[in-house]
Amino acid sequence: MENFTTKVKPVELDIELFWKCRPWKDNKLMTIDGKGRFATVEFSVDKKGHDKAKVVPLCQYPKRGDITNHFWVFPESETVCVWSKLMMHVYNNKTKKKNSFVPVLSWKGFFNKAFELSKKDLYMHFYYFTDNSDFNERHMYVSYDQKKKDVDDDDFGDLQREDLLIQMEPYGRDFLACEVDYKDYSCEYFYYNIDSKERKSDDFTRKLTELFSYSPYEVYINREERFLISNIKKKIDNRKQQENVLMTWDEGNRNFKIIPFDHLVPSEKKLKFPFTPVSDDRHWALGIITGYKDPEDQCRTFFKYAFINFDKKYPANISPLILIDEHHINGHPEGDLWEYGTFFEHPVYGTCFIYSYTNHSGIKKTYLYKMSDFEKEIEEMMK
Repeated sequence: MENFTTKVKPVELDIELFWKCRPWKDNKLMTIDGKGRFATVEFSVDKKGHDKAKVVPLCQYPKRGDITNHFWVFPESETVCVWSKLMMHVYNNKTKKKNSFVPVLSWKGFFNKAFELSKKDLYMHFYYFTDNSDFNERHMYVSYDQKKKDVDDDDFGDLQREDLLIQMEPYGRDFLACEVDYKDYSCEYFYYNIDSKERKSDDFTRKLTELFSYSPYEVYINREERFLISNIKKKIDNRKQQENVLMTWDEGNRNFKIIPFDHLVPSEKKLKFPFTPVSDDRHWALGIITGYKDPEDQCRTFFKYAFINFDKKYPANISPLILIDEHHINGHPEGDLWEYGTFFEHPVYGTCFIYSYTNHSGIKKTYLYKMSDFEKEIEEMMK
């Protein structure tokens, strides 16, 4: 199967996105509106087939203009949290409870991950790390209970670590985690219990350590269908070489198969990794293909976006690259990028991708791609 440039055109939506979006309940998205409030993006199709979308404030909170890139959404418990400079802001839509707090008065870091450990008691786990002069980061963890009014220094006292333990995927009270060695930035994978602090390993975690020891932030896992997307980084002549791969395994966490997919990338081009976004079920990803030359100015390069579908119905479980016929200039001063993009489940179309784009004239618009349109194109190619 060969890559192709899609003929599908995105749907233009009559809304403006001001911030990142994440899937919410009832086929909606969670975002932050132009007034710094948590808000939902709601979709519908009228009787004439016209696509409709609207941004609806969820509450009058946190109303901050200094929001950072750290934004977490937990649809089942209806909890959303965002980081703004020195404060964490948490809102629960069921209880209508709002909580803004500074984690530690003496800190110099930021929250970097959030997990929902229990969907019933609204119990979540955060961690952040702090910097010091020798760059040997000091890592801290805190369990945040929404029922508690305040969080203070005493909650953090016995949770400090000198090493960097990255918690990646929750398995109940166990996490798939990896510990980083600062000397060469390699890492070891294992299961980590946050209550007992015990570590466990199996064939799966040992395989991750063997193959992905240089990719602690770049492993996208589908546990139910037993596959992951990442890149293998190896040291060759003291230089790190990488290759994008899909890995599968059996029900016993054995019989691993490594399927490279860099061969999909056009000659003399590169597929940037990690992907821009990946769908929550890991079936869809948006990639950036770099290395295109401007025919009128060989010193100027540009890139193209490409969608990829990971599914057993394709040879080697990977679709061809679905290239978007747009040129995006590297280093463009106005930021020639798709912004705030995310995959989500549309109430009518199923899996879709929404994004905001500002063109060279400074006009900002919001667009929607239907993944079902891409699948139809691929099916036609496979006949």
